[in-house]
Amino acid sequence: MQIVLLLFFFTFSLSFGREILPSVCPCRDWHGGCRRLGENWTDNGIWAYRCAIGASNSIFEGCLVNSKSGKVHKIEAGNNETVDDFWVKCETDEIRHKLEFEPKCVVGEEYKRIGENFRKGIFQWICLENGRWIIGCYYRNETDGWNLLRLGESVNDGLIRHNCARFGDGPGVAQFHSEIRADISHESPSNRGHNKMLTHFVDKRLRNHPTEWTHQNAPLFVAEAANVRVRYLPASRKTIGE
Repeated sequence: MQIVLLLFFFTFSLSFGREILPSVCPCRDWHGGCRRLGENWTDNGIWAYRCAIGASNSIFEGCLVNSKSGKVHKIEAGNNETVDDFWVKCETDEIRHKLEFEPKCVVGEEYKRIGENFRKGIFQWICLENGRWIIGCYYRNETDGWNLLRLGESVNDGLIRHNCARFGDGPGVAQFHSEIRADISHESPSNRGHNKMLTHFVDKRLRNHPTEWTHQNAPLFVAEAANVRVRYLPASRKTIGE
């Protein structure tokens, strides 16, 4: 009779899609679920665990990190490794797991180090811990050479004035523009071709800005993703003083 009842209960549970957990659970995962002895798993693609004898709350094995090549690096807790030429550190204590990346700026497929200056398009940038800032603009002179203007600077080059500035009263946009100087007279007769001292007209004005001959703009600041990942453990929920 007891066997019949057990079979009925097992069939009833399966029909409703419920898992019958063992009366004794070898390991509990971070969510409180039961894990089997010898089982390995990863949470959020980062935190690696293993269920072993005597490890009621499972064993934290380390942090998983993907390199640009797609290779997965397993960094043991308490260690640090170099991944894509930047250090990565994995730590743990009774309160939390922590994965920390060396701060950097991600520019397309390239990584830039903190303090590094680099050119992207017509703008000069600097990489900082919290992101990258525009610090200047490049202009092309009469001999086709590229020159750097710092943010806020202007320069006269023949008939052209080049400007590198913020747009308006600090709305977070930097802009480079070139315009014909108003203090020098010039001629460009329609039957004589184009005056090579002048740049070709390109109108890419921002709001309420006068017509300019060349114009490009970009966000003044581009934030980077946080370089730390943290998972807090059940012990972190204890009341202070306990």
